[in-house]
Amino acid sequence: MEAFLDKIFGFSEMGIVQNRNIPKKSFYEQDAFNTARKILFTDDIEKLKIIAICDQNTTNIEPFVNEDRMYKEILFIQAELKDIAKQKKISKIMHQVIPNPVFIIFTYKDEFLLSIANKRLNKQEKGKIVVESEYNSPWVNVNNTEEVTTKFIKQLYLKNFSFDNLYAFYSDITKAIIFASFIELINDYRYSKSVDLEELTKLADQYKKLNEAIVFHSNEDKRLKNFGDKVSNHQKLIDAKKELELLKQLIINFKT
Repeated sequence: MEAFLDKIFGFSEMGIVQNRNIPKKSFYEQDAFNTARKILFTDDIEKLKIIAICDQNTTNIEPFVNEDRMYKEILFIQAELKDIAKQKKISKIMHQVIPNPVFIIFTYKDEFLLSIANKRLNKQEKGKIVVESEYNSPWVNVNNTEEVTTKFIKQLYLKNFSFDNLYAFYSDITKAIIFASFIELINDYRYSKSVDLEELTKLADQYKKLNEAIVFHSNEDKRLKNFGDKVSNHQKLIDAKKELELLKQLIINFKT
């Protein structure tokens, strides 16, 4: 798996390879870590390691610092899992306790999933960060040769992304992950440079809410007994599906 990840991201080509193990106890010592989180890391994570670091020294990419954000160093961390069931819980914790911008590569057997999160400085607590939003790709099997998977994997080559500064670089990687989250919707992988991150995150949030609405109203349709309530709920289900179709067409029509 390590050789495969190095090849698709181009870590060695960029000269940013680290391959340093991260002791789990470095997480346990965090104030936010309780017994439940410690058990989660013990039972569900095989090992953690920093596989690459992007900063001005390793890449010549300029840091980005303003009153809201500090992007001086981007960590690429591999989290090898014993079981994929708790991946979302683990990624949420890791993004919260690691102050640096971090790109987490979850691996399990022959599969990998990518997780990334936008962070800003906490203006109320100096030295703390706020996780604005987190985005995860689907699980991808390294042996999958389907066109959709191949297109996604090719986009992950780090030299595809903006080198203007570390925030622009991280934002472009974030876009790549968000576009992957639309694969199930459009049955394709389409990466567009013309769409900015703010617009794309709004679409991703809309996609999540519409999916949740469709699941909710579908379940309500089975539960409700009153005819009037069923009609009202069914209309809401139809409306959500129509909005989802419009979102699908919008993404399909993005310039690639």
